[in-house]
Amino acid sequence: FEFKRFYEPFPFPDVAFGAWYEFCVSKGKKLGIVQGYGDGTFGPLRNISHAEAVAVLLRAAGIPLDENVKGQEKLRDVSSDAWYEKDIFTGINLGIVSVLPGGFVLPEQEITRGEFAVMAKKLLDIADCREKDSDGDGLPDFFEVQNGLNEKNPDDASEDTDGDGFSNREEFLAGTDP
Repeated sequence: FEFKRFYEPFPFPDVAFGAWYEFCVSKGKKLGIVQGYGDGTFGPLRNISHAEAVAVLLRAAGIPLDENVKGQEKLRDVSSDAWYEKDIFTGINLGIVSVLPGGFVLPEQEITRGEFAVMAKKLLDIADCREKDSDGDGLPDFFEVQNGLNEKNPDDASEDTDGDGFSNREEFLAGTDP
């Protein structure tokens, strides 16, 4: 079933029919995880750049890109017209991309499989945190930490931290700050 759903022969002109990675590339393309280059190729034998790795990981995780890129002036090697600008800033905001001294992130630098694995692990940890509710109060740990609440105290969900008449749980459900 999965093969029929995701298989497309020659998903990119440079992906050889029958290559060991052909199905994975085809599935990645159909799911929107990989897009290839502007000339329509995929580059299956190329190494992946830091920016490409971030983009692939964010797409695979279904994480929307930050529309308001902050701190743009602080990065010396990411221009505002780079295709990966929002990917890099989203990665920085999530903690999967590190800013080096001097304001560099080296988006065009090729990375190793080990570096990719570390980035993927960081992203998985974030996903775990977004789903985890240590105290069972209906507020995920990430929300409690982000808003100065105690992720081990279930009582803070019913409190009205900002005094606006809405509990912290109601604020979370409405998508507002407590």
